[in-house]
Amino acid sequence: MSVLNDPSGYPLFERGPIRPPSESASLPIRLVRNCPWNRCVFCRSYAGTSFSLRSAQEVKKDIVLIRETVDRIRDLSASLGHAGCVTRGVMKHLFDSGAASDGFLRVAVWLYRQTGNVFLQDADPLVWKTPDLMDVLQFLRRQLPFIGRVTCYARSGTLARKPLEELADLRRAGLTRVHMGLESGCDEVLSFVRKGVDADRHRKAGLSIRKAGIELSVYVMPGLGGRLLSEQHARMSADVVNDIKPDLIRLRTLHVLPGTALDAMARRGDFERPSDDGIVREIRLFIDLLNLQQTRLVSDHVLNLLEELEGTLPEDKARLLETIDGYLSWDEARQRLFQYGKYLGAVRYLSDFQDDAVCLRLAGLLERLERQGGSVQQVIASMKERLI
Repeated sequence: MSVLNDPSGYPLFERGPIRPPSESASLPIRLVRNCPWNRCVFCRSYAGTSFSLRSAQEVKKDIVLIRETVDRIRDLSASLGHAGCVTRGVMKHLFDSGAASDGFLRVAVWLYRQTGNVFLQDADPLVWKTPDLMDVLQFLRRQLPFIGRVTCYARSGTLARKPLEELADLRRAGLTRVHMGLESGCDEVLSFVRKGVDADRHRKAGLSIRKAGIELSVYVMPGLGGRLLSEQHARMSADVVNDIKPDLIRLRTLHVLPGTALDAMARRGDFERPSDDGIVREIRLFIDLLNLQQTRLVSDHVLNLLEELEGTLPEDKARLLETIDGYLSWDEARQRLFQYGKYLGAVRYLSDFQDDAVCLRLAGLLERLERQGGSVQQVIASMKERLI
């Protein structure tokens, strides 16, 4: 648990451990601690923790203190001649003074970035009773009337149990987007990774959210089916996504994290992650099978090999497949060099690899590593671990 303090020393607000990269500029407000399921074999975010609900009183106290901090920052801005706006000059003053606490700075950075968005933490705030959650959402918008998007993670099992009218009530109270971890649409994969739901539960949850008028962002995890179930994973995930018709699809390539149950399975030989090239082929099949209208697909995570896969379906499908085919047309040596450069941080996109000087430098580094008897795959795995 991380408790932030303002310059006078009283607790400001409690903050959870994770949020989606797309919510990095959002203000986190913690409603629950940790994950109510916490059994997925690929996840270690909440390892060794217990789940609990925060009380509405605790959360409202956080919101009031955040509002007071917003007022203090705006007053400071006015005193500095910036008319209450959180400008670069205000931020420079706060950082240079050294007097502002971490929590105070976090609220200031949120105001400076001007998103106005809020992310409700942790893994599944919708386990709250609907009337209580509505009350907090309405209180949040009264205290901070300038906010825009309010989002949260939610498990499909929780969403599927919520009556449609309750989800619609949450939308009217101010919940605008839900991030749902689909991971896979293949029942065999979902069972193997102990997701706790099946494909039909995913469908029911996604359709309910869409009918309630809440924006839906689903996460698909390429590689989760391993070598054995790679094709089924891609095909059945596309089937579920086509049925749900989410607003957003986010690709989150599997990385087998040390210390997870999946890592133990891999060490025993019960699971084999596809190669990076195999995962790219899996993503190609998944995208090719999508039949959607006005759904945005993004590959917005540093561990995704092809981060440039971003577009709106169906109009950008041909371009997305062409990008993948371009990578797959490279010979093995060039693919390996790109992977090395990508996770080393020397390149990020395929277009970066058109720089001959970068390619020559990477080739030199790779050649030296191999002369010294190093394993390229081990080096790449180590670099991926540092990026998590």
